[in-house]
Amino acid sequence: KIVVSAPGYSERALSIKTVEGFKLTVVVKLAPNGEEILEEEEIEEPKQVEVEIISTPTGFLRVRNEPSTLGEEVGRVEPGERYPYLDEDEDTDWLKIEYEEGKEGWVSGQYAKKVEESKEEPSPSPSPSL
Repeated sequence: KIVVSAPGYSERALSIKTVEGFKLTVVVKLAPNGEEILEEEEIEEPKQVEVEIISTPTGFLRVRNEPSTLGEEVGRVEPGERYPYLDEDEDTDWLKIEYEEGKEGWVSGQYAKKVEESKEEPSPSPSPSL
């Protein structure tokens, strides 16, 4: 059992089970004296990073099995499409994406860019009336 307290705040007791060899981290919110313990605040969703394919001379972009033009072509993606970002090779500026469900590959950073978006759905824009 752990008891957490601070001047000006209500004491809070927690029952905790530990496992030998593991580190224990506890995050506790204390209510100011005389007030109820507040619900834990909602945790902000992390931003989802995607890779957007930009215009290419060929009208498509080759997906390769390694971050190099010498890598074997394993698929093709279209400009304007977005794919989940997995990794980046900073030496070659290639980006690793999931181009199909369960299939990963590398695309040249020359024709792709990382885009960060919140996981929340965007609110619809009003359509202009004519």
